[in-house]
Amino acid sequence: MRRSTGSKPMEARTTGFGLKRPCLPCWGLLDEDKIVIYGNLSNGNIKGSVVSGQLGTPIANALVKTDMGGYETLTDTNGQFMLSGVVSGPENNELSYALTASVDGYLSRTEDVTVIDGDDQTVEFILVQCVNNADCDNYIFCDGAEQCIDGACTASPGNPCELDEICKEARDLCISEECDLEWDLDLDCDVDKDDSKLLKLQQKEEKTDLKNLQKAEKTEMKAAIGSSEECGLKWDLDLDCDVDKDDSKLLKLQQKEEKSDLKTQQKAEKTEMKAALQ
Repeated sequence: MRRSTGSKPMEARTTGFGLKRPCLPCWGLLDEDKIVIYGNLSNGNIKGSVVSGQLGTPIANALVKTDMGGYETLTDTNGQFMLSGVVSGPENNELSYALTASVDGYLSRTEDVTVIDGDDQTVEFILVQCVNNADCDNYIFCDGAEQCIDGACTASPGNPCELDEICKEARDLCISEECDLEWDLDLDCDVDKDDSKLLKLQQKEEKTDLKNLQKAEKTEMKAAIGSSEECGLKWDLDLDCDVDKDDSKLLKLQQKEEKSDLKTQQKAEKTEMKAALQ
């Protein structure tokens, strides 16, 4: 079991708010460095299990943690867990926690539990992979829609398109094979001036994106010049363990090449679009 330092003794006569109080010893439950309980504290235990809702089998290595106090642990091979010495409040009192169980491949679940002085509280978690189809969505259109059946995600049925259709992931569309034209950017089964206009807009966005990226790089380089604490610095482009004017010159050369490459690429695209229009 792992337990953080969220619950720890405080110096006698001192509170987290810098006030003096005439009690000795004084204890406090800390949550983000703030006292939520003050006084002589009592304790209880939280135990239970984490089980797969689909298989009915125990889930090992599931993380079980409280919302405050820093109490957490992992389930054992039998899906069992125990949180010992959980603060239950001032003497002869009780304190409520939100207890969450989580593990990869399942939806997290939270239960309310009240810890009572000297008692064991039992919480049983039944975890499922999904509640509805959206929980199983991998956000890929062309492999079909995943489904949630009885709390489990089922494999997608495959390509959602008909046999004579082509799946276009970028547009979440199925189009006829005869409409699968390289420069049919608006997917209307022909290449015309509308596609040429779309290409111009795309290329304009590419130029803007590159300009913004390079501007940010220049700003970062300017701020980094003079750094020489260690090797492996982000803007130490010549790998001499410092960032200086030589690195700034290298960045300018790299950015010049990037602009040239984009210009060459876009020129080729315009040529291909022109040929496709004929």
